[in-house]
Amino acid sequence: MKFLSEKELENLSTVRLLAYKNKLMAVPEAPNWGDTIISRNINKSFPEWKTTYDNLKKILSNRENVA
Repeated sequence: MKFLSEKELENLSTVRLLAYKNKLMAVPEAPNWGDTIISRNINKSFPEWKTTYDNLKKILSNRENVA
């Protein structure tokens, strides 16, 4: 999974941001070393995940709602 920078997130449409949020939320809470679906066994404790998610929430809070 590629973690997007704040600038990259700002350039995405709201629909794309919501899709990316769903992808971020699919990341497991803790390492699951038996699961090879997610590369590098990324989990929500990674600093990169937390920073990306915080940036995403900040950007979405300023966007209009999508039906």
